[in-house]
Amino acid sequence: MALSERERGISVPKVDCPLLVVVSGTYAETRGSPIADFYNGDLLSFPDLHHVSLVKDGDVRAAIADWISRHTPAVEEPG
Repeated sequence: MALSERERGISVPKVDCPLLVVVSGTYAETRGSPIADFYNGDLLSFPDLHHVSLVKDGDVRAAIADWISRHTPAVEEPG
């Protein structure tokens, strides 16, 4: 949906939460970096992978999980 909106020229003006952009090598320069820069987000680039491989690769999932753990506020246990 976001891709089709961008193709139609509809843009999200800002993102008010931490943002992670994950890209394969073919899109790092052309799409990943500009999007991460525009929204002041973080970029994870996997130059040796193809677009579909990002979903299957365990290292990608681990890197995303690590990023989430560093950007999720700690929740205090009631007590």
